Amino acid sequence: MDILKRNLSFQKFVIICKGRTGSSMLTRMLDSHSQIKCKGEILKDPDSEPRDEINNIYSPQYRHVKAVGFKLHYNHPGGANHDITWDLIKADSDIKIIHLHRRNVLRSHVSEIISQKTRVFQLKSEVKRPDISTRKIGLSIDEVVNLSNLYEHRRSRYNELFSDHEVLEIFYEDLVDPLSSVQRKITDFLSVDTKKMRANTSIMNPESLGDLITNFTEVEEALKSTEMEWMLYS
Repeated sequence: MDILKRNLSFQKFVIICKGRTGSSMLTRMLDSHSQIKCKGEILKDPDSEPRDEINNIYSPQYRHVKAVGFKLHYNHPGGANHDITWDLIKADSDIKIIHLHRRNVLRSHVSEIISQKTRVFQLKSEVKRPDISTRKIGLSIDEVVNLSNLYEHRRSRYNELFSDHEVLEIFYEDLVDPLSSVQRKITDFLSVDTKKMRANTSIMNPESLGDLITNFTEVEEALKSTEMEWMLYS
């Protein structure tokens, strides 16, 4: 072992979330902090050995590292290792949980469908954004009207799963708001120095939903006067 890597007194954490909620942005943001080591989807591969991967990420660190973690989507890993992975994290109550959400669940849903269509999941440069003609999609009305209930069910389910852990719930909308105090909340939660964190990422779908959804008028009518109506224009 590297003689400089003898630090085990760091805070362990995991970012849990649904896809298309800004987890890549948050991962890069945290990893930009000199006292935080944050990895991406280390357990995405269904053939990975979850115990080995978790032990490896939480292995001894350099002395300046105060917090170590990674992100885990709700549906990762696939296959037989899914429950094993989540049970391993649940069993270690020293692991803090950063639970990432997106208030505009309609935007998240649209982004997910577009990413599956284009196979582009991260955007480091705006010049590499697929043309809007390839990003236009139609939505199922039945799926749209049930989005809020589905997302709230998942949120409650995973908060209950980690009821024995310290949990910080944050939102994508606050991460991109320069006036938000969310960065301070995160650094306090992880017990690291307060400092500005940055992520070199670009928004995948900056256009209005009216420009992205081919049956927008139909969706608009279905959500009229509902708790989701505001999401159409945000």
